[in-house]
Amino acid sequence: MRHRTSLPVLSGLLTLLLAFPACSSSSDDGDGGGGNGGNGGNGGSGGSGASTSSGGGTNNAGGGGEGGGDGGSGPVAECQLRPYRVSACVLPSPLPPNLNNPQPFSATATVTAVRVPSANEPCEAEELYWYRVNHGRSEVMLDLTDTDGNDFTVGVAVPGFTAADVAVGDVLEIDFQSDSVPFGGRQSSLRIERDGALLVAAAENRDLGFGISDDDAPTCVREGDLCTYREFDATVEVPGEPAVSIPSGETTEIGDLTITNDRYFKNYDSSGGCNFGLSIEYVIGAVPTSSP
Repeated sequence: MRHRTSLPVLSGLLTLLLAFPACSSSSDDGDGGGGNGGNGGNGGSGGSGASTSSGGGTNNAGGGGEGGGDGGSGPVAECQLRPYRVSACVLPSPLPPNLNNPQPFSATATVTAVRVPSANEPCEAEELYWYRVNHGRSEVMLDLTDTDGNDFTVGVAVPGFTAADVAVGDVLEIDFQSDSVPFGGRQSSLRIERDGALLVAAAENRDLGFGISDDDAPTCVREGDLCTYREFDATVEVPGEPAVSIPSGETTEIGDLTITNDRYFKNYDSSGGCNFGLSIEYVIGAVPTSSP
């Protein structure tokens, strides 16, 4: 799930003033605030995690700073931009009156076309931001008609799912969920089943039926003007299977599922210009290891 910690302006300013003497005392001490873990010299002690402003904690008292203890391992690589691997979109019918107030969308529907996305795909229109998973383009478009005669479209890009996995005439169960958090963005998911079995699923900061958390140490860091972006391997726990660590951008088979960790990252901002506090976000996709 997605966590976002919001700090009142006065509280944030007070925290910065109190922290200033400690920050200026040594350039090598990892202060845990924002999780950068110092400069890798002495391996700082990390924040106490006793509040949302200490060590970038997310309401987990005593959890410690995100990066203070990582300093001794040396500098962390800079995160590089890479293509999105997991994405999805939904063009519901009829359209809701307010596209900025996303509504759950579920339907049993028959596939009328399986195609590639068009150059200006309506399903990926900017005004349908809340009806998407992630920011990339879909690879497989499905046009469908539900039991009430409404025509609609879904698009999916998940490693392991291709146009050959579905055919015109298939009856599918479509479930799309989307909402937002204060000071945040989407929590969305698309799940498609056939005959009660998973066909493909994609989610952005939303549960897909298995546990997901980050490994302790960031694999890369990118400093921005307002935010510090840190990427992590994701620990995925499928019921009945051992926990497996999946690096961001990688795909792994776990039991009966093939799961892709598109990315698992944290944005830390103490300026208020980005999100106030710590944002933990992930994008995940899943298909059956053996297509149904």
